[in-house]
Amino acid sequence: MLAPAWLWIAFQTAEAYLDNGVGLLQKGRFAEAALELTRAIEKNPKLAEAHYLMGLIRQERGDRELALTSFRAALQIQPRHAGAQARLAEVMTYIARARESGYAEAAAACRRALALNPTDADSLFHLAWIEAALAEHTNAVTHYRAALRLQPKYPGARIGLAISQLELHQEDAAMPGLQQLVRDEPENPDAHLQLGVALSRKDRCGEAIPALERAIALRPNLAQAHYLLGTCYRKSGQGEAAAKALAQYREQQASANRRQQARFQAAAAHKHLQAGHLDEAIAAYRSSLDLHPDDTVATDLSVALLKKGQPAEVVPLLESRVSGNPLAGYTLALAHRDLKNHEAAVRLLIPVLQAKPDFAEAHHLLGVIWISMGREAEGSRHLEMAARLRPDNPAFRTR
Repeated sequence: MLAPAWLWIAFQTAEAYLDNGVGLLQKGRFAEAALELTRAIEKNPKLAEAHYLMGLIRQERGDRELALTSFRAALQIQPRHAGAQARLAEVMTYIARARESGYAEAAAACRRALALNPTDADSLFHLAWIEAALAEHTNAVTHYRAALRLQPKYPGARIGLAISQLELHQEDAAMPGLQQLVRDEPENPDAHLQLGVALSRKDRCGEAIPALERAIALRPNLAQAHYLLGTCYRKSGQGEAAAKALAQYREQQASANRRQQARFQAAAAHKHLQAGHLDEAIAAYRSSLDLHPDDTVATDLSVALLKKGQPAEVVPLLESRVSGNPLAGYTLALAHRDLKNHEAAVRLLIPVLQAKPDFAEAHHLLGVIWISMGREAEGSRHLEMAARLRPDNPAFRTR
């Protein structure tokens, strides 16, 4: 009889930690909540709610892969946990959008979320977005409309609906929603652009021109807006303005093509990196940067170079990119650490942590470096901070 009694005590303790975590979450004290939830999971790994809440914290921090792990753990324990399924679908959609792949898996996750909760506006919106990305616009219209019935001003749903309607050549259906969206969000360049698209298709160039001009004023690199504006100017007998707008279109289109090719190269590099093919990843990242400069790609390339054991190549790549970019600063600090330039690494990590005080990995790195420099007290303080911020990472709980 003793074993069941001890199991019950352990379960009660886990529930107490879970309750503490919920209370801290409600107060916005995420790091402390994560510690309580980690303790709850250690005491009782079968607490689905603890895994779910830990997933929410990880998602809030931007740790999407870790969030997926937590949501999947919750669903393995409680397959009909609607919240975990909805958040799993959301994170999978964000990852698919960023990588421009994995849409089918994300859509399936959205459908499972809707099977558990048909009135989940978030899952309806994410499913509609994926369907639009896959050119399934009839389905996208259905799901955008369903999301808007639940939340009439759901962010992104109205413009998404209009774009799918225009893809289906339903200009008359799209027009009222776009006109209302322009009134509600006058600083939204996409709303002005799509209104211009609808009007120009109806040969209402007199009304389309101001809409397109406003779209370009708000976002100058809209190639489609420049093209439509050029054609409308030409139809209106404004030859010089048409030539100028079409020249801008050609310039913007060439730039957009380079950016698209750069994204393809970066996506290929990411796959190579995940597979451990470092040489191929490095080559693809470099090709991406040659096509279009991007701080995120430069940081990803730096990570691959560090894995390859080439920290010296990271320094010139990132030293001009660290201002206002904590991740680049942290990655450059890793390179200096590997090069034994400890003082340079410290100089980088201090502003990184000023900009992002909850950057656990930066705290851990700074703590390790301080200790290697003989500054035990300062190093221990940062290691303890890393452990408090990320109690779910065993590496941060040991020295």
